[in-house]
Amino acid sequence: MVAVAHLHGQVLGLPDRERLGLRRIAASLWLVDNLALAGQTDRATALFERPLGQANDLGQLAEEIDPASGELLGNFPKAFSHVGLISAATNLQRGRRTYRAASG
Repeated sequence: MVAVAHLHGQVLGLPDRERLGLRRIAASLWLVDNLALAGQTDRATALFERPLGQANDLGQLAEEIDPASGELLGNFPKAFSHVGLISAATNLQRGRRTYRAASG
């Protein structure tokens, strides 16, 4: 998962966990998109599976994940996380097909 540092947190007076080290689900899935389209499908797949394990019992994702506790934080459910999930799945499949065609 991609860690994001919230530099504005000190100004807003947010607790440390809301300033540093949170995992942004959408940012992680955008990384999956790019890895998949660059042909790094094994690495993309490993990263893709992480947020899937963090979804709640209904398959919903939040905006962020606390890396220490696994707690879903931020807006919930978060549309950007779900759109990112769909995009990443599509591009991961597209990357696998492209890689197979090029190597086969």
